[in-house]
Amino acid sequence: MLFVRELGSERIDYHDRITGVHITQITSFPVMSNHFYIEHPSFTSDCSTLVIRSQRIPARAAPWDLYACDADGLNLRQLTDEDDANNFAVAHEGSLVWYQRGTALWSVDVRTGERREVCGGPPDVLPMGYWCGCASPDGRFYFGYGRRPPDGWGVVIRYRTDGSETVVLAADPHLCHLHASPGGHGISFGGVNERGEGVQYGMNYDGTNLRVLPTATLSHFTWAGMTKRFVGAGMWERRIIHTIEEGQRESSVVVEGSFFWHTGISWGAEWTVADTNWPNEGLMIVNLRARQYARLCLTDNTAGHPQWTHVHPAFSPDGKRVVYTSDRTGMCQVYVADVPEEFRAWVATPNAEAAPGGRLPEWRPA
Repeated sequence: MLFVRELGSERIDYHDRITGVHITQITSFPVMSNHFYIEHPSFTSDCSTLVIRSQRIPARAAPWDLYACDADGLNLRQLTDEDDANNFAVAHEGSLVWYQRGTALWSVDVRTGERREVCGGPPDVLPMGYWCGCASPDGRFYFGYGRRPPDGWGVVIRYRTDGSETVVLAADPHLCHLHASPGGHGISFGGVNERGEGVQYGMNYDGTNLRVLPTATLSHFTWAGMTKRFVGAGMWERRIIHTIEEGQRESSVVVEGSFFWHTGISWGAEWTVADTNWPNEGLMIVNLRARQYARLCLTDNTAGHPQWTHVHPAFSPDGKRVVYTSDRTGMCQVYVADVPEEFRAWVATPNAEAAPGGRLPEWRPA
């Protein structure tokens, strides 16, 4: 094995004080740790391995290293130790994680720890560190970040994962949130239009069909699994989860009632998990077909302005676990909450006890 370090486990198991759901605190060392954003997988496709990142030391601007562990928190191992490793993306199939060092594309195998340089970056492009890159679901392409001189605009770089080609596809002065559709419907990214307004763009893998996506009323949204729809929370005072797809003028409300914040989605687009704020009620699991939701667990995060105080919940591919980040201990750590089969069946079954917006009473396990 070629792991940088094998650490055993830092896990702490406990049960939620309201619902009784089992939760595993994956990381415990007093450095900042988090999983990937709601748009990106943090689990491998077989659900066996969780991939996270941690700062090397508790210091401002400290490098972030990549780690992996079993889904239950065991076999924690360090995968990278390069100061310039960034923009990680878990492959949709297999055991690789793609990332950039500078503008070069690298990969690491979570099973063996083997790292290799796939190809160099495009000429005359500078590095740009961000939280995550993204990969096409068929594994052919990785999409990462760079900066073009002299104006410093961010650029979308497409790499063929066989190392045969690297090309710049698009540029934007406020480039962010690269996201590959799990259904193979292209990629999206955040930027600004000619009036300086924040928008979300979509385009094909080859950079064609650049267009503004109809997501202006969705907050912290993501592609709805394998579909062409988008799902997200309501903007500002709208306490809803809603969906929209290209060609629609108005979104469709799924549930309402809680102040939903960030929405993760199951690959089958049947389930959404959302954190909450104002007030912070923890994680809500939403069944999009039944239009019902219920609290899974509390998160106890401070939910302030800094990103590391945000939960950013996301499902495992099979929908049986939710990974999230919380600073409940004073330092952001990674957590995994189990989603019991009985809970899933209960939320998915039409229930006369549901409130008008679809909220169910508190889950009480048998």
